[in-house]
Amino acid sequence: MKVSKLIVFFLTTILISCNKNNGEYKIAASNPEFLREVENQVTQVMVHDIFSPPVASRIYYYSSLAAYEAAVPSNSAYKSMANQIKGFTETPKPKAGEEYCFDVAAVAAYFEIGKNLTFSADLYVDFEKKQTEKYEATGIPSDVLERSKDYGIEIAKHIIEFSKKDKYKQTRGFRYTVTNKPGTWVPTPPAYMDAVEPYWTQIRPSTLDTSSQFAPAKPVPYDMKNKNGAYYKQVMETLNTVNNLTDEQREISNFWDCNPFKMNITGHAMFATKKISPGGHWMSIVNQ
Repeated sequence: MKVSKLIVFFLTTILISCNKNNGEYKIAASNPEFLREVENQVTQVMVHDIFSPPVASRIYYYSSLAAYEAAVPSNSAYKSMANQIKGFTETPKPKAGEEYCFDVAAVAAYFEIGKNLTFSADLYVDFEKKQTEKYEATGIPSDVLERSKDYGIEIAKHIIEFSKKDKYKQTRGFRYTVTNKPGTWVPTPPAYMDAVEPYWTQIRPSTLDTSSQFAPAKPVPYDMKNKNGAYYKQVMETLNTVNNLTDEQREISNFWDCNPFKMNITGHAMFATKKISPGGHWMSIVNQ
């Protein structure tokens, strides 16, 4: 799924969107920092739970979609993604005549999806309590706060049902069979970890007809016997580069090393490091 552009779109358009009224709370309650804090908390939980890069991107996708849809009623320039994203139907509408702060709704929607699609629910408890206290400190009327949160959660539930139809759950039981045939994937040292989401092509795309609609050019054919062949030369170029990194190349590599579960080898000692996923890395850049 090509979702990175959608995620950036959702986050950069969820801006100040409280209903226009005379309440002094609206600027404080509409502070984008609330959304950034929630995104960061969900990211920290994903790091803790060690979600693979594709799965992490899926969580960001649905969370960001929920936040955006909750903000749509606040601005006529915002257009719902219903009927634009494959299989995504119209979301619930706010009650006419009622006062909402749709920034609060957007944060609640993002938070609800994040909690639903991650594992460590206990890591959200203190954060949610503190954020509620921050909202209350803005002076937002309690009924507006609760109504806005409820609307965000209602949007989130709609998107959770949408997420259940993308074949994610079904692919959890699939296992990749290692054949050891030349040119096929095999676990590699030092960790010999399992293949990462080998059946992700079965996940419902966001806008494409299928994951193969825009297939990339085929890679150079596997051939490690011909030392003059293109494949062998590519392998050796990579090996020689890794073995002779400059300080600058090493810094660049470390910056873009977004392996959520990195194995570190020091002599005979081996230990794992939990890190942010590529999706999380890009989300932090968007936030900045």
